[in-house]
Amino acid sequence: MNLRSFTELKDASIKDVNKLWDVLLDKSDVPVLAAAIKSKGTLVTGDKELLSKAIKFLNVKNAKQVLESKG
Repeated sequence: MNLRSFTELKDASIKDVNKLWDVLLDKSDVPVLAAAIKSKGTLVTGDKELLSKAIKFLNVKNAKQVLESKG
């Protein structure tokens, strides 16, 4: 099982990243958020700030259960 079986991953453009630049304090997370939004995918993270900004998210604690149930 791999991540690509759940979503089509898309790269975020510089424009996508720039739109979200001021949304997060940790600037290294901005491209991750931009790519998740562009892909319309579910962001799996334990980062509370990212969880609060993502459209669809799953915390790391529950990710394994969800992935196993899809397998």
